[in-house]
Amino acid sequence: MAISVLTLCRLIVFTSFVFISAKRITSNDIFGITEKTDRDRQWEVWKFWHGKTYPSAEEEIYRRKIWENNLAAIFKHNAAGKSYKMAMNSFGDQERTHRTDVLSYRTNRVDESDSLHRTVAMGMTQPPPSLDWREKGVVTPVKNQGMLGKVMAYAITESLESFHAIQTGNLIQLSTREVADCCPDVDLAVGYDCVINKTKGLCSAADYPSQPPGQCNAHLCSAAATCKNTVHVIPNHETVDMVHAVSTTPVVVIVDASLTSFQLYASGIYDDPACSTTRLDHALVVVGYGSFAGKDYWICRNSWGTAWGESGYIRIARGKNMCGIAERVFYPA
Repeated sequence: MAISVLTLCRLIVFTSFVFISAKRITSNDIFGITEKTDRDRQWEVWKFWHGKTYPSAEEEIYRRKIWENNLAAIFKHNAAGKSYKMAMNSFGDQERTHRTDVLSYRTNRVDESDSLHRTVAMGMTQPPPSLDWREKGVVTPVKNQGMLGKVMAYAITESLESFHAIQTGNLIQLSTREVADCCPDVDLAVGYDCVINKTKGLCSAADYPSQPPGQCNAHLCSAAATCKNTVHVIPNHETVDMVHAVSTTPVVVIVDASLTSFQLYASGIYDDPACSTTRLDHALVVVGYGSFAGKDYWICRNSWGTAWGESGYIRIARGKNMCGIAERVFYPA
């Protein structure tokens, strides 16, 4: 019986498929080779993009499991339609952790009788309903603390940059390295004391010599900016005093940044009831405030680079001491 052309073509295709399948199965069985899944490819791309390497196969397996759990958490959170979104970033292989190793400050409250611990709103005019110091040209580009890890050094430097720009109209990038080298024990209680008394101000980032590393080289350059005092906002005076303070100049705040939701924050108004108001481990600089869809928020600058959050910023719910943002607030004066 003659075989039609169509039947012959089908036979050829089927035979080829069987051969290829048999070859694939045979090679897998013999050599242990398996095809990569979409998740494998996502993992490899994520590692490459963020420069991730691990010291052992066991460590990579452990980190990938965390990464997959975080990825699932992101999908679940974003599907819930909350006030903020999460996204995979360089923290994707990390579990929630309090980074006490990168922030040194005294946990006791500043004495409320301190002459510099005052009600900011006294004698001040009514602040505007919203404010963003970035729009006024007094905020330098977002930095990335990277291997330096001295988060308070960044907060001190960035707030002083803005203070100087507001006072003089001259925006200068100051030396974070100088604070790290010369004021290694800077904390909330001392604020800008080291910058005022020891370094006599901060040099510009361009002028401060980084050699020899780890040594205070403030005497080798001229200070470009300074302040006279550190002012502490009374704790939990968020709705009035803290607003007045931010309307004067960007302020430093200490927050709980340990939650996965914070580390993987991407956009929107951050509002997580699990965020602690007492276990504070990270410093931010508040550069403004506003409202959206009936929700009040603070505009906070982070030092994790522009790839994190809203180009390096996070909007945090205002009026509820979210993440302890109103517990420890200070600024230069």
